[in-house]
Amino acid sequence: MSFNIRYDNPEDGPQNWHNRKENVVRMINFHDLDIIGMQEVGKMLLEQ
Repeated sequence: MSFNIRYDNPEDGPQNWHNRKENVVRMINFHDLDIIGMQEVGKMLLEQ
C-alpha cells in the first residue's frame, strides 16, 4: 500500500494531523499490511 499521510499543517482545520492520525492507524491495521510506502512523513509524525 502507498499512503500519503500529508504533513502536519495546523491551518488544515478538521483535516490536520491530530484529527487524522487515528484513522491512518486504523486503516493500516485493518489491512494487515506487510509493506507500506509513505509520503510526506516527518519525524514528528512518526513519533506521535
